[in-house]
Amino acid sequence: MNEDLLPIIRRHNVPHIAELKVDRRMFDVKFSSACATSRCSGTCCKGGVWLDLAERERILANVELVQSEMDPHQISDPAQWFMDEVKPDADFPSGSCDGTTEQSYGCVFLNGSGMCVLQIAQKKLPEGSPQLKPFFCYAFPISIEHGVLLYDHYMGSDQPQCCSPSLGAEQNVFDLCGFELDLVLGKEGMEELREISNTNFGATAEVSVPRETPG
Repeated sequence: MNEDLLPIIRRHNVPHIAELKVDRRMFDVKFSSACATSRCSGTCCKGGVWLDLAERERILANVELVQSEMDPHQISDPAQWFMDEVKPDADFPSGSCDGTTEQSYGCVFLNGSGMCVLQIAQKKLPEGSPQLKPFFCYAFPISIEHGVLLYDHYMGSDQPQCCSPSLGAEQNVFDLCGFELDLVLGKEGMEELREISNTNFGATAEVSVPRETPG
C-alpha cells in the first residue's frame, strides 16, 4: 500500500495526527444484515489492547474503583494489569503506548459476562470524567495504524453477529461502524470521509450513529 497516494482527512478527533490518511480498502468490506456491534460478544477483547500512557495512568489512579467491579476470577493486582513494555508509537497522543495483559480468560479487564470492567467502573465516576476504557477499545473495529484510518480485520469470520466481513453482504463500514467512525472523526471528519467515499465509489455513503456498544 503506497501511503503517499492515500486520501487524507484533516478535520477529525485525533489532533496529534494532523493529516489522517484513509485506507481505501475499508470501503470494500461488507457485512451481513445480521451484523451489529451492539451484539458484541467481547471476543475482540480477549487479546488485550494497546493504550496511551496517559490512559494507563488514569486506570491506575482509580485502582480501587476498578477492583470493586472485577469478578472473583479476574486478576485484581494492578502490578499485573499492564505489560510494562512501553514502546514509541505516533498513533498515540503521548507518542508512546503500553499494553493490557492477556490472562487465561482474556484481557485482564474482561469479566465473565464479556463486559469491560473499566466501562462499568466509569459509570461511578462524576459525569464528564475522562474515560477509563482505552480509546482504541471504543473505536474497534475502526483503528489507526501508522497514521492510517482502517477497518481492523482481527475478527476474521468467526463472529457473524458482531463485525465479521462477508462477501456479497448488504452493509458497508458506514452502516456497521457509524458510532465508531463518529468517535474517531467527529462530524466534520465524517463529512470528509463521505466525500472520499463518493470520490472513490461515486455513491453517497449515508452514516447512522448507533448507540454506544456494550463491550
